[in-house]
Amino acid sequence: MSTHQIIAEGILPSGRAIRFKRVDARFLMDLIVRVGTAVGDAPDPGQARLKVETMKETVADRLKAITRQPLAWKYLPSGEPDVDGMLNAVPETAWTKLSYQDLVTDGELSMFELFSDPGEWSAVHATIGAASNLSMGLKGPFVPRSRTRSVSS
Repeated sequence: MSTHQIIAEGILPSGRAIRFKRVDARFLMDLIVRVGTAVGDAPDPGQARLKVETMKETVADRLKAITRQPLAWKYLPSGEPDVDGMLNAVPETAWTKLSYQDLVTDGELSMFELFSDPGEWSAVHATIGAASNLSMGLKGPFVPRSRTRSVSS
């Protein structure tokens, strides 16, 4: 029996593509409880620990695949990147699947190795947030350039 889930895809400024699950209400409510419990009652000026844990948990839970190599850029006549054309050209074998454990464990697939550049880190959050209709306070040239589709899992 095949199930379908909604997967979004986006292109980062580096040209690498990401696949991720959009943030839904259930995930958001669970995230608030999980991160609040992890941070605890210790003083947290500016909510720094809360924000950091929220960012890390969102990436670790939602990110499902990445292309390790940048895609070939294609442009529409308007000069905008042709996101659909670029993503349609990616063979399934070019995607590196990611698990929560991959992303939180030190190694080549950890979130801090994959997104060591602060701009890429911000772009991942902005892309997930925009596709999920969340305002995460992050903006970037590729934020509105993602797509959502149904895939078999």
